[in-house]
Amino acid sequence: MTLALWSASWLRGAAAPDHVIEALAQWAPMHLAVASDESAAATTGFAWPQDSVGAGPVALLGMLRRLGDGLRLEVVLPVPGDVGGVAYGTAFAAAATRAGEALVIHRGVGTTGTCADCVGLVPLRESADVLQWVAYDAGCRGVPAAAPAVGATRQALREAVRRSAELLGAQDRVGAAGAQAQRTVASHIERAGRHVLPPGTPQRAAEAFHSAATVAAILHTAAATATGTPHSATATGSRESSLRELTGAVRQARLAATADAVAELQGRGAPSPGAADVAGRTRTPRPERRY
Repeated sequence: MTLALWSASWLRGAAAPDHVIEALAQWAPMHLAVASDESAAATTGFAWPQDSVGAGPVALLGMLRRLGDGLRLEVVLPVPGDVGGVAYGTAFAAAATRAGEALVIHRGVGTTGTCADCVGLVPLRESADVLQWVAYDAGCRGVPAAAPAVGATRQALREAVRRSAELLGAQDRVGAAGAQAQRTVASHIERAGRHVLPPGTPQRAAEAFHSAATVAAILHTAAATATGTPHSATATGSRESSLRELTGAVRQARLAATADAVAELQGRGAPSPGAADVAGRTRTPRPERRY
């Protein structure tokens, strides 16, 4: 999501290349860009085969310029059974599903609203210090899929915050250390908060990012504290069902918030009141400015 948001801002001239690179560095100090095959190498200019030494993060921005004008950036979060946003049966779909996320760069065809020869970027963590971006032929032909609307996910996300907190509280009463669980949640939220949103990010999207990060932190802690805690088969099944449902709500909220923010940062969205303050930063309380 970071690459999509900051690249959208850079493509419109609102962010410098250094800003994009600094944002990416929060995920890993070193980023490498490589191609998955000869065709992707020809399209992107990245190194191929994959065992070649990849280019640095500047190559990602160079690739966007190479692909031409009228690009549409789309974050996808495919999971087994729901690979929405990627072309099923392609090498890109398989890699994106394994990673759980990818960036699709749609290349517009004239004024038709359709796309062709699109590129998919899949992040692959090689180590704690190295994040590799592998380029694929995205395989999409036609009209990019519509993303869920932020407004439609807002109520579901508020409900998810409440239910996830209840889920963690129920486990604490069974025997998990409540104070430690709260510290773990706070730590996850703090780490997520290191990722600054670009200037001009709409407030509604910033709030959705923050709420999604909060729910994700609670769910991660709930899943970890449940390990080794005795439960009946019925209680275990109910908890796992709740975790899946709430994880899906987080996924939909992140998709909606990213699509909304990218559209506005690229100049494709409708301006919203309070989208940015006089300094150009998102007008939200400090935690909501980050995700």
